[in-house]
Amino acid sequence: MECLMTIGTWITGKIADYTVAPVGHKLGYIFHYKRNVGNLISETQDLNLEKRRIEDLVDVARRNGEEIHDHINDWLCKVGEITKQAEKLLGDENHTDIKWTFRGSFQNLVQRYRLGRKAEKMGESVVKIKGKVRFDSISYRPKLRSNFRNKDFINFDTRKEITKRIMEALEDGNVKMVGVFGMPGAGKTTLVKEIAKEALDKRLFNDAIVITVSQTPNLKNIQREVAEKLDLKLDKESIYERSLLLRNRLKGEEKFLIILDDVWNNELNLEDVGIVFESDDQKGIKILLTSRFERVLNDDMGVQKSFPIELLSEDEAWDLFGHNVGDSVKNPDFRQCGEEIVEECACLPIAIVTIAHALKNRALPFWRDALGQLQRSNLIIKDMHEKVYSRIKLCYDYLQSEEAKSLLLLCCLHGEDGIIQMEYLMRFGIGLDIFKGVRTLQEARDRVYSLVDDLKDRCLLLDGDESGTVKMHDVIRDVAISIAKERYMYCFSDSVEVEECKRRKTLEDARAITSNGYVSALICESFEYKQLEFIFIADTESDRISNNLFEKMKELRVLGFISQHMEVLPTSLCFLQNLRMLCIDGIKLDDVALIGELKNLEILDLAESPIKELPTQIGQLTCLRVLDLRECGELTVIHPNIISHLTRLEELYTDFKNWDKDIEVVNGEKRNASLLELKHLVRLTTLELRVPDIRMLSKDLFSETLERYKILIQVDDEKEVKEHIGVGLPAQISPSRYLAISKHRESIILHDYGLETLLRRSHVLYFSELQGVNNIVFELDKKGFQELKRLCLKGNDKMRYLINTMEHINCSAAFASLESLSLVSLTNLEKISHGQLKTETFKRLSIVKVSKCERLKNLLPLSNATQLEKIEIKDCQMMEEIVTHELNDDEEEEEDKIVDEFPHLCSLKLVNVTKLRKFCSKMKKTPSQNEEEPLIVDSTMPFFDGKFVSFPKLAKLKLSGCDFTKIWDDQFQLSSTSFRNLTKLVLQSCNLMKNLFSCAVAVSFEQLCSLDVCGCGMMEEIMTRNERIDKMSFPKLNFLALNNLPNLVSFSSGIFIEFPMLDRLYIQGCPAFETFISNTEQNLCTGTMPSLFNEKAAFPSLNKVVIQGMEKLKHVWSNDPRGTFTFQDLQVLNVNKCQSLKILFPTSVAKNLLRLQNLCIENCGIEQIVAKEEGQDQ
Repeated sequence: MECLMTIGTWITGKIADYTVAPVGHKLGYIFHYKRNVGNLISETQDLNLEKRRIEDLVDVARRNGEEIHDHINDWLCKVGEITKQAEKLLGDENHTDIKWTFRGSFQNLVQRYRLGRKAEKMGESVVKIKGKVRFDSISYRPKLRSNFRNKDFINFDTRKEITKRIMEALEDGNVKMVGVFGMPGAGKTTLVKEIAKEALDKRLFNDAIVITVSQTPNLKNIQREVAEKLDLKLDKESIYERSLLLRNRLKGEEKFLIILDDVWNNELNLEDVGIVFESDDQKGIKILLTSRFERVLNDDMGVQKSFPIELLSEDEAWDLFGHNVGDSVKNPDFRQCGEEIVEECACLPIAIVTIAHALKNRALPFWRDALGQLQRSNLIIKDMHEKVYSRIKLCYDYLQSEEAKSLLLLCCLHGEDGIIQMEYLMRFGIGLDIFKGVRTLQEARDRVYSLVDDLKDRCLLLDGDESGTVKMHDVIRDVAISIAKERYMYCFSDSVEVEECKRRKTLEDARAITSNGYVSALICESFEYKQLEFIFIADTESDRISNNLFEKMKELRVLGFISQHMEVLPTSLCFLQNLRMLCIDGIKLDDVALIGELKNLEILDLAESPIKELPTQIGQLTCLRVLDLRECGELTVIHPNIISHLTRLEELYTDFKNWDKDIEVVNGEKRNASLLELKHLVRLTTLELRVPDIRMLSKDLFSETLERYKILIQVDDEKEVKEHIGVGLPAQISPSRYLAISKHRESIILHDYGLETLLRRSHVLYFSELQGVNNIVFELDKKGFQELKRLCLKGNDKMRYLINTMEHINCSAAFASLESLSLVSLTNLEKISHGQLKTETFKRLSIVKVSKCERLKNLLPLSNATQLEKIEIKDCQMMEEIVTHELNDDEEEEEDKIVDEFPHLCSLKLVNVTKLRKFCSKMKKTPSQNEEEPLIVDSTMPFFDGKFVSFPKLAKLKLSGCDFTKIWDDQFQLSSTSFRNLTKLVLQSCNLMKNLFSCAVAVSFEQLCSLDVCGCGMMEEIMTRNERIDKMSFPKLNFLALNNLPNLVSFSSGIFIEFPMLDRLYIQGCPAFETFISNTEQNLCTGTMPSLFNEKAAFPSLNKVVIQGMEKLKHVWSNDPRGTFTFQDLQVLNVNKCQSLKILFPTSVAKNLLRLQNLCIENCGIEQIVAKEEGQDQ
């Protein structure tokens, strides 16, 4: 009996374990309901804080041009989903009414149980998601592919065949090095750039780089350029060590084209650079070289195939001449003469273009004279075809002024392919007294720009890569160097040339010398250098400057040393009493006091020099006209009375910050220069200045004689100023008239600091945290800033209107010259303009950027907006329309005519403007109150009304965080020009849109290259079909991204679409997406399951496909027994989180994926990678 009781007790215990405990746990959902809900609220709040932190980091990364890692995007997507679920649960109206009581209904207990259980489970999910985030790597810098836009290339027949042959050689896996040779000016560089462009378009290479080698190869520069393109850090100094790093990196590189342009000789050793083919398997790297000499390519460089670039045919030469010389050739008399001139040009492109520009708009006698000189010319130059030299020499001879000739010869003294700064040309010209009849430096600067324009018109100079710079074509430079030698002006590239000149004793007669080093070779004890006026030496590392260097150069007028290894100035410098310009940029000198002995010096350039103090001896330079102390970061002392003694100074450039500040110096004194010394500079016309405290300024410090200035007052970070103002000012007015003021409280006091004149005359104004301003025009310049070109206002909580003509009539003609306007954090701004404006106001405005102006409802009236080129609006929550079109009582809307055209608008960016509904809305004016009364706007109306607005030049469109339902009218086909130039379209977080555009609208997107749609919660279809269109193409689209679109079902339906250029496709976070082009009727008839890719879409160039988070996707490809759709260029396929996907490739598709290199499958339900199709043999 006792045994039975024991067994019974054991059984009872087990029953309790399996019943009471679980029941107790489930009862816990009822008892701990509030705790579970509270935990969920707390964890959700913490998760949202983490989300905001990640989003801030993501925003910073994207502004820096970086790509976000997939795991971060995936985490944000998950956070969004779980947050929505939690908000839905916590927002349930029923749970607030559920009270803790056993007297309530059974239904009440059930609700508590369900909600308590959901809250606990969801809280666990939130904790799990929160624990997965990693902050160590948010983003990465994407690899940018080179862009070989080649506007100068004309695809003549003589170029088509050679292009084809070179392309075939590059495609040959056994050929690694290809060469192109031909005479100077034949078009080798232009051709290889076009080949690079075509090769990249055909996906032969992932990227390419063009490196100019020139006569004296700089191996370090070549290594650096290749390494930068490969994102390789070369942290070694020796060429050998750098070559090892580069060689190792190139081992793993695939499909990379290196173009080495203008190879002269065997001094370029590719093994020394690190470009080596170490095995036959390394077929991804190809080298394309150009040279003037076939021998160099075949014998020295060892190319496997070389191709000559021929001259143009006679017909092509005539077409090229006519294209450049203009309509004159249509006249029979001009034509006959022109044909003979073209014949004399020997079909060389550079000669034809140069001569054609010289003859353009000239009379017939000028043409006949030119022809006669061409026929009589017999001048030659070593290694150059005589006719090339004679034709370029003719253009030089026909320059109308000796100043232009001298300037061209100064340009040729720069290094080959060097960037020539026009500011230095001006300073050289002043030092050599080239410019006649100019009295001031600004007049000389204007003369330089005028002469340069003339030289560019004649194709003797080319535009530089940066504003304010020019370049020379190598053939033009060769001819110019030959001419310069006749004038005893030498540009030495090696010591051999120096020694040859010394042997022939021509160096003694030199008038100008430039050299990259070789200082010791230039010194000859027996030479007097009686004519030497110009010497410029750069980049010497090993040569030491001897003390007696300048003893026999007493006529020297211009002296320049750049980046020299020089610790002290040569004592012989004091012999140069005729010196007018001295430049010692970037030289580590502790003491420059010796410069004070150069009594006739007019230009002193110490920029980027690490000097710590400006010695008192500089005050002895009473003839000094330019003092350049920019970027002297270690300069802490300018002794008193130095600046005030430089009474002839016209231009002063300095970043010095210690004005009026006591600094302890060696002798124990604490003295520094005062800004008041500027008052003594009565000839000062140009000033760059930093003022750490506005209280340092006196009322009469700045005079009307200042023509150019850049003054930063209380500005800590100039980068922030450039971010809002921009850096694209034309160099001829740089620094223009540029005034930046930060952290100042009272506008009226600005006049007490002598800034009234500067404010009125400035071309660029930047105000940050300038408080107390209500009417900027009335308070700061009653004349309305007539000369202002760029304006940025940041951080003001008082200003309601930028212009208020209702209170101050004289404001109505303000900002007549303004080109760029930036408004940031003006929290009380309601309108940019209030009241009637004159036509002069904003008539030149082309760029408008507005951000964080929370009360601003619209931008500008139509009459002041049609000339805009770029609009950016961000975080303006009250913005309702961009442009208002005011209608008078007697003015009716036109039904069939586009009345609002924005012919210049190229870029439109709208971010977080949730109340925005229309681009241009029509307003009726109430005469009695002179106020606008908005017409009734239908919320379903599109943002762009195609019937009334047109954007023929719009290229970039970004819409983010906008709540309108449509961008374009689905049923209305755009005008023949509107949106035809759209190249980039980005749509983000526009949660009320169900589709992006109709096919009737899309036919206008002929130039669209990039389409990015992200985070649009209600988006169901990208493009809707118009019944009249059953086939279309996106001819230039190469990038398509569809991200985080939970309701997106397909790109389009019932239409065939071709994407001939699409090479990157991303579909991520689109759980409802099953098929790219939906074909529902056919699927129902045949009983087939939909696939992502089917016969309704063609992707002949697709290179990379990323598919992620497509929960309903069952097939990527359907069976294709007829081979109607192929992906022959596909190289990368990533598939992730597609649980319904069982089979990736049917056999008929897989057999065509011959170039597939990278296949990544993660978190999918795939059972087979390649599946045999029904009816196929194994």
